[in-house]
Amino acid sequence: MGFICRMFLYVLSILWIVAGTLMIFAPEVIRKKVIPKIKDLPLKKIGIIPIAIGVFIILSAQFNRHTLFVVILGILAIAKGVFAIAATEKFAKWQNKLLQAKMNTYRIMGGVIIILGSIVLMGV
Repeated sequence: MGFICRMFLYVLSILWIVAGTLMIFAPEVIRKKVIPKIKDLPLKKIGIIPIAIGVFIILSAQFNRHTLFVVILGILAIAKGVFAIAATEKFAKWQNKLLQAKMNTYRIMGGVIIILGSIVLMGV
């Protein structure tokens, strides 16, 4: 189980770093190719994914040096999934505001995502 949890944290943190880098250096690609695909997804069905990832993040936290930080990320992922399932209309409004943000906002979010991914990666 430990090997799988460590690999999960490695893959997750590298994906976060790649996504953050893409958001910083190519926000127009995010806006043109990723956002149209995200808008069409059914929120009640997709809400299960962050819940599952959040649970696995919490299970993997014991294999990271920054345990509390990783547990908090897992709890936030679970909260996002529950919010997407329980309050679909409010979540859709929040998601639309986030998806219609300016390019500089995408760059700032990319920097935050790179930082989060780097902290998780350094702790594994």
